[in-house]
Amino acid sequence: ITGLRRFGCPLVMLTATLPPQLERWFREQMLGKMALTVRDRTTKLICRYRVEQVKPRKGAVEQYTAEMARQLGQRMVGTQKGIIYCRSMDKCEGLAAELGCDFHHSGISEHERREAR
Repeated sequence: ITGLRRFGCPLVMLTATLPPQLERWFREQMLGKMALTVRDRTTKLICRYRVEQVKPRKGAVEQYTAEMARQLGQRMVGTQKGIIYCRSMDKCEGLAAELGCDFHHSGISEHERREAR
């Protein structure tokens, strides 16, 4: 990641898990000693977060995620949206196909990226 600095353009780095005591180390690693740090709450009034524990068995997480997405989708109104984060592009595409929705990841073309908006 430090190689991105060679392009000489502004960088924005977001993290929700970096503890304050590691901030100096992170700056040194990223060659960003003069970087501006903005801290904000990780909870937002317009967002809900939920963590569920799923019993480990093949396909259990994907199955549970699809079912939860369907249930939540039925309750959404107006312009409400949901985001599902996947650990791989294949899982992202597979889950999107199962749910009948668009997907977005780094492997899609610029045209597909615009279409997904």
